[in-house]
Amino acid sequence: MDYIQWKHENAISALLFGWTNPWHISNDVQSSRSSAVSFVQSHGYQWPAILDEEFPAAEPGGVHYERKIIE
Repeated sequence: MDYIQWKHENAISALLFGWTNPWHISNDVQSSRSSAVSFVQSHGYQWPAILDEEFPAAEPGGVHYERKIIE
């Protein structure tokens, strides 16, 4: 499950800070991905393709939220 955690942490970092972390776990990224796919499928779920997609290019400063009041 290291792969899924890494992807989630990178998504949060990309949104908040505009950068992502390189893979840092001892085994290689493909091995961890394969283990995660097997785990998900063994529980009757389909692997979500979004976990294999690259993040959009980072923008300096990350996400900026604006408060809007509607009616």
